[in-house]
Parts: sequence; structure tokens; C-alpha cells
Amino acid sequence: MVKSATVALAAKTAVDKKACRVPKIIRFGSDFTGLDTAAYALNRLGVRYVNKFASDVLPEARQLIELVHRPEKIIIDMLDRTVADETQVDLYVWTPPCQDLSSAGKGSGFKGKRQTSKLVSRSLAFIKRNRPRATLFENVPRITSKKNLPFLRGMVKALKSIGYNVYYKVLCARDYSVPQSRDRFYLVGVRADSERHTFQWPVPSAPMSASAILDPFNAKTDLPGRLPDRAGAKKLVQKAMTAAFKSGTDPRIVPVLIDIDCTDKFAVYGIDEARTITRTRGGSGGPWVSNRGRRVTIDELFKLQGFDPNVIPWRAAKVTRRQAGQLVGNSVCLPVMGMILAEALYAAGLTTKKLVWGTV
Repeated sequence: MVKSATVALAAKTAVDKKACRVPKIIRFGSDFTGLDTAAYALNRLGVRYVNKFASDVLPEARQLIELVHRPEKIIIDMLDRTVADETQVDLYVWTPPCQDLSSAGKGSGFKGKRQTSKLVSRSLAFIKRNRPRATLFENVPRITSKKNLPFLRGMVKALKSIGYNVYYKVLCARDYSVPQSRDRFYLVGVRADSERHTFQWPVPSAPMSASAILDPFNAKTDLPGRLPDRAGAKKLVQKAMTAAFKSGTDPRIVPVLIDIDCTDKFAVYGIDEARTITRTRGGSGGPWVSNRGRRVTIDELFKLQGFDPNVIPWRAAKVTRRQAGQLVGNSVCLPVMGMILAEALYAAGLTTKKLVWGTV
């Protein structure tokens, strides 16, 4: 009996080791996919992968996903996916809606109308049934607030109970070569039996200024110091430029990126960087640029999230300018996603070496 049990255990161990080998092609899937930042990051990292599935309730997002990433399956609402429809993957990325949690939204928490609690529970159930070797969750930092902390702790406990080592942290895009002050919460789960190296958060990289990503100055259309036509927006720009002058910065030379779609109470601006670009602000056209006397262009908006606008064919996908701005404002900053994925893939034994962002 003892010998039989030993043989059986050895056989099971052999199967487990085989299942945790470095795959030739990584199976990848995502929910609440949006622009599918993770797929762009995998491409940039030079990872060989197959996009098994994606989901998004927005038709414009699905149009872009189908055109660019071509997943084997794409559905509208992940809540409609049945267990029979599920596909096993090695890497699962999920970025549920943040409006219920965001300080810029209702702040209603996990029980809000966007069903954040239900969406998170459904993703956790998917992970439990299909056990991807690595998973990445992204949301707003407010998830760590006193009000939402019990649910976050529940998420962590649930993942640990099914055999995952869990790591989470709030990172700012500014620290990872993105000219935007954008804090986001990231959670990485690595299946314990697959973990080959302890997961490490990416090391901050050299900062990038907004000046470096702005389109070349156009003498015909750009005018340093020009103000918007709308009275409320004009007041916001004047206020920000005055503050910049007082701090020793000439906003006619150094770009001050100013939110002109808010009230005076919520006025924000960044000197040589953008403040957090949201779905709403992206759809409105993005911040005003003081040393150009205009809003950012759509290409500049993409670059403020770390994307190369040339690889996002939003016009070919029949997506409007407003919709494209909303999608980019709602996306994950590309370099942050790429650096985290490089660490997660290596930790989970999905790559033989730690991939370095920006070298491919």
C-alpha cells in the first residue's frame, strides 16, 4: 500500500512538473479588456502567445480588439460567459470598472451600480476553476481605503486559499517612463506550485517629461499662452499659468497640462506632465497645453499613456475621436503593464529569463 501511494505521488509530481514547464506559446486571456494593454505589452516584450479570449461591454473596444488582437473568443459581458464556455489560460488579466470605487466617481464602493463586487467575484471564480499560472488585477488606489479594505482583504484571502502567492502595491505611472501623475493599484497572483522566482515589483525608471512626447511645434496652429474660448476653461488656464509663473516656470516655454473640463473646485494641472487622465477627460479631448495654446492631439493623448499611436488603428476600426479618447483614458499605462508582466511571467516560470521592457 505504501509503495503504491509513493508511486502515485511520484506520478502526480511528474505531471505537475510537466504542467509547469516554460511553454513555447503562452495562453493569454483577459476580461474588461478595453484597449487590451496587456496584449500590446506582450507584443512589445516579444512574448509568443495566443489570445484565447477577451471581453468588453463597449462596442468600440470590441471593434479595436477584433481588428488588432484577434482573440479566439470575444464576448460582450463576462457575466454572460458560462462555465462550459471558459478556456484555460496561463496568464489572466482583469481590470474591472472603477467608477464605483473612484474618488472621481460616485464612490459607492463594491456594492455600486456597476456591480463591481459581482464582477470581481466572477473573475475569482474563473481563476479558481481554471488556475492560470499568473494573474494581474488593476484598479484605482481607493480600493485600499478603509471602506473598501475588507473586500480587498477578501480578494487576497480567496486567492491564497486556492494556492496563489499574492503581491499588491500602488504604483505611479510617473515613475515608469510615463509623463502622467497616475496612481493605480496592482495585484499579482502567482500560482504557488508554478512560482519559480519570487515576484519583484519593477524598479522605477528614468522620468519622462511631457515635452518629450508632444508633437513638433506647429507655427500655423500653435500659439504659446493662448487661452481657450470657453469662459470657464479660460479661467482654469489663467489660474494654472499664474501659479506656474509664481513657481518660477514660464508656461509659454514649459508645457503646463491643464484640465479644462472640471469646475474651479476640482482644478488640477501638471508642470511638464499630465494629471490623471480619466475616461471622461480623454473623451472630452484631454488637457490644455500651455506652450501650444491648444488641447493635446489624439496622438499625444495616446503617448501620455505610453502607447505608440501608430499601432492603434482606431480610425480603421471605425472608432470616433471621442471614443478613442475615452478608451485611452480608461486604459492601463502601457509601460507599467509591461514591466509588471515581465516580472510576473518570470516569477511564474512562463519565461526562461526576465524580459526587459524597452529592449525589444
